[in-house]
Amino acid sequence: MSVDRSSTDKKFKYSYSVTKEKISEFVEAISDNNPLYIDEKYGKRTSFGGIVAPPTFVTTCSFCTLPETPQLKELRSEHALLHVEQEYEYFHSIKPGDTLTFRTKVVETYTKKGRTGILDFIVKETVFENQLGEKVVIGRSTTITRR
Repeated sequence: MSVDRSSTDKKFKYSYSVTKEKISEFVEAISDNNPLYIDEKYGKRTSFGGIVAPPTFVTTCSFCTLPETPQLKELRSEHALLHVEQEYEYFHSIKPGDTLTFRTKVVETYTKKGRTGILDFIVKETVFENQLGEKVVIGRSTTITRR
C-alpha cells in the first residue's frame, strides 16, 4: 500500500493547552535542569516574565494528539511509520496558560527505492499559534513508511 498522493495539501487542525505540569513532565523526560523551564522565581527575573517551555516542547503537543486524530488514519499504511527529520522555526516563547492551535498540512509526498524496498515519504508542515493569534513556531517533519 503506498501513500495516497491526494494527501498532499490536506490540512488538519488541533489545539493543546499548555500547563506548568506538562512543561515539568517534558523537562523531566529530557533531563534538562535549566531554571528557565522549572523555576518560576528565576523566570520572573528574566525578559520572559516566568517559566517557558523548552524549544522542542511543541513536538509533545503534536504527538499527544496524534493517536486520536484522523491525521494518521488518513496517512497511515499497514507498515510502521518512522519519523526521520524535524526542524523548527521560532517566533515567540511558549508559556503555561497558552493554548496552542496548530495546523498541519501535508506539503509533499514522494517515493524512493531503498535497500529494503520501496519507501514512501510524507513531508508535513505545522504552524503553531497561541491564543492571541501569534505565530509561535513552524515545524517541518518528514516521516517514512515502507511498503
